[in-house]
Amino acid sequence: MADRKHIILNTHPAKGGPQPPAIEWGAATAKARGPVIGSLKNPHQRNVIGVHSGAYGVYRALAIAAGKLDPIHRPDLTNTHPSVS
Repeated sequence: MADRKHIILNTHPAKGGPQPPAIEWGAATAKARGPVIGSLKNPHQRNVIGVHSGAYGVYRALAIAAGKLDPIHRPDLTNTHPSVS
């Protein structure tokens, strides 16, 4: 068991590759807006803050089910870096 590999909970593309579609802020629908991007590679493409959802949503659900997290908890985003200003 010394050759264990870690579990990847989120995908981050390697360097290079295609550019994601543009984001249309304020669009009426998610389809018109474009994809939500949590890129670590290029912060200028990212339009999400933190990891309180997405692949980590399962941990939030488990914590709520175990009674360890208030279901209406809002994350403290103090000192986070906004992707857009």
